[in-house]
Amino acid sequence: MINLGYNCCNDMEVIMPKLIDMVGKKFNKLLVLRDSGIRGARNRIKYVCLCDCGNESIVFGEPLRRGHTKSCGCDKSIKMTKHGMHGTPTYRSWDKMIQRCTNPNSEAYRYYGGRGIGVCDDWLDFSKFFVDMGVRPKDTTIERLDSNSWYCKENCKWATTAEQMNNTSRNIIVSISSRLITVKELAQLTGRTYNNVNNILWKHADRINNCYIVNDELRQRFFKEV
Repeated sequence: MINLGYNCCNDMEVIMPKLIDMVGKKFNKLLVLRDSGIRGARNRIKYVCLCDCGNESIVFGEPLRRGHTKSCGCDKSIKMTKHGMHGTPTYRSWDKMIQRCTNPNSEAYRYYGGRGIGVCDDWLDFSKFFVDMGVRPKDTTIERLDSNSWYCKENCKWATTAEQMNNTSRNIIVSISSRLITVKELAQLTGRTYNNVNNILWKHADRINNCYIVNDELRQRFFKEV
């Protein structure tokens, strides 16, 4: 039997992000004051920043550098413009994206906002999201090209389920014994092929957006002696 207390990263090459000193630098309205000590997925750093409005906020460094986060939120509340698209597939996709990235009470938050995945400031306004993405085509959902980066124009497209499953760069997350690992890592841990693990998860595991939930019965199936 394989002990699930084992750290899956011990036998894998872990590439840590290059540290960039951001303290004292200003990005749009935010002046970086100090490292908050909080870390997200892949050891991403959260910084304490002072906004031009006088408020302090804690934000991830990457979206700050890329210009996705421009203020503490003082000038970017989520706007409910009278666009006449409430209830449409396009609006529902936008709303679900906002909820899983910004609402800690959302069932999917731990796999998105909780991992440091956010929404660029412009897309907090549905009208700007709609200008960038257009009407959602039938049988598609929004997909991030880099599953570890934020929702923004440069990183998103409408994609069918088949397109998403065939995207080999897609980093599907598996929640097993309160740990988050990738399908590839689960395959390496269990000595199975990626396709075998993915097929088992597809048929038997519950799925919340981009994350498979592995229950105790399925966990035993994966980690039994082979």
